[in-house]
Amino acid sequence: MAVHNNSFVIHDLSFTFAGNSHYFFQGVGLSLRPGHIHGIVGKNGSGKSTLFRILQGKIESGEQVTGLFNIATNTFNVRDACARRVMATHIKAVVQDVDAMLATQFTVFENLQCAQLPEYPQLKKLPLVHDVSVVLKRFSIDPDAYVSQLSGGQRQIVAILMMLQRSTNVLLLDEPTAALDEANARIVMQCIQELAHTHQLIILVVSHDKELVDTFVSGTLVEIQQQKNGTRVLVTKERGV
Repeated sequence: MAVHNNSFVIHDLSFTFAGNSHYFFQGVGLSLRPGHIHGIVGKNGSGKSTLFRILQGKIESGEQVTGLFNIATNTFNVRDACARRVMATHIKAVVQDVDAMLATQFTVFENLQCAQLPEYPQLKKLPLVHDVSVVLKRFSIDPDAYVSQLSGGQRQIVAILMMLQRSTNVLLLDEPTAALDEANARIVMQCIQELAHTHQLIILVVSHDKELVDTFVSGTLVEIQQQKNGTRVLVTKERGV
């Protein structure tokens, strides 16, 4: 898996919803270092999902966003739609409903192959898979097993490995343990922890699970707080420093 050992830095991010002149985020800054799990927490409605979407470069019609993102050696002006599309190639996201990302009638290996297909695939052989055999073995996942045969935790791991089949710097995970029991949740977080360390990834997790956050977040813990005027600010705490 080709990754780059560089930080992800956000400079002066501001955002407003369509038809609203009031800032939802204003002047936000954030710096995340590789090799760690970072966390986003906040009350319901605080803006976690909105921030998650902005980090993917997904800005809807009428919304206004400004700021600079530094990823690896690249700087992106998020106001520019073309820059956001290029930025998105450096950032991969695993959504909360991982089954929407998986072809359950295919094997694990076939899902990993399909993850490398371009947006408009051509009629040719499926691409080779970047070697993840150590991870699969570590978490007892048979590459020849059908995804429908896997546990919820194993499916989550496969979805994560699919996103890492293409070169990426930043991995965003939306509530990766929300639908899992305690045992599977810990297995998934252990896998994420190992991937962050061994591949020097920047992994940012949105989670409501305080215990898992306390246990596994080793980098920056980001709390979204709402001010009296409605604008959201990011309060950060460095862990493990």
